Amino acid sequence: MNNKILTVYSIILTIAIGFLFFKTFSGSSKTEKTITDEKKVTNPTSSSPLAIAYINIDTLLEKYTYAKKYNEQAYAKKNNIDRKYDNLAKAWEGKVMQYRQKGSTGSLSATEIQNTEQALAMEQDRIVKDREKELSNLMEEDSKNNKKFTDDISAFIKEYNKDQKYKFIFSYVKNGNMLYADEAADITNEIVTGLNEKNPASK
Repeated sequence: MNNKILTVYSIILTIAIGFLFFKTFSGSSKTEKTITDEKKVTNPTSSSPLAIAYINIDTLLEKYTYAKKYNEQAYAKKNNIDRKYDNLAKAWEGKVMQYRQKGSTGSLSATEIQNTEQALAMEQDRIVKDREKELSNLMEEDSKNNKKFTDDISAFIKEYNKDQKYKFIFSYVKNGNMLYADEAADITNEIVTGLNEKNPASK
């Protein structure tokens, strides 16, 4: 479940990969040399048609306060569920021990043994099912919020790049597929600042 709570991380990783491809090269009269020069990756502030930027996902998740706050709350909810049902399980185990102690003295009738064992089995089944239901509800809530994060970030990046300044905006994660990233192309702070202004944690 801890992995599920953090799936917002993996989902956010996908939203910027190969994200923007707004317009194609124009002009059929360009020389071969000019076309070759235009295909070179340049600094993102350049007017080149292939301007590229990237977002550092680790930094985004650390500084995007709305997502950070949600993940903290989801983690707390998961811990509360775990504690609740751990306590219920311990209480059930206590009942089982009491039953066994009485049974060892021979003080229980066959009917009492049957009824007690049936009641213990039903209680155990109820604890397991209730726990699964609460965890399932939490996972469903997590999935909806993950989608909201993805939609919010996707919409913001579209708005951010409405002037078509960048041809591509990639995601960057440590030990990911991108082997090298020039810091000059890092727009993470701009994205984080915009997201925090648009979606404050208190919202």
